[in-house]
Amino acid sequence: MKFFITGEVDAPVGEKIRLVIIQIEPKINTLFSKKNYGSGITYWGYITVCCAPEVYESGYFKEIRKYTKKENEVDLRLRVGYEEMLKADKKEVFRLICMSILEGVDIAEHELKIKDFDFQAFRDDLTSLFKKERWV
Repeated sequence: MKFFITGEVDAPVGEKIRLVIIQIEPKINTLFSKKNYGSGITYWGYITVCCAPEVYESGYFKEIRKYTKKENEVDLRLRVGYEEMLKADKKEVFRLICMSILEGVDIAEHELKIKDFDFQAFRDDLTSLFKKERWV
């Protein structure tokens, strides 16, 4: 399974988020390269959305929660608190993004009707990695 992470973010939080996600993605992909959670998902795309409230009020950057059965792909675009991110130090940025990724696992499991995928093992492996790296 391939994991992809990026961000749709406002400039004041962009660099701190970028520095964190470029560390998270390779570690998750290394973990997943050795695992098999089932054939239900072959690609997991996660986009951190972190913009000022007025951007959302204008209708931009809506959350997306989508599963494409034909391609076995998950596409999640989840908002992370902008005010929290502005105040966050590096450790807190890791925590906020990791917790959002785990929230995405819950969404995929309960809302997207995906068959043949071991969500519990997937969640446990992510949680273990995040704790081992001291990101949460």
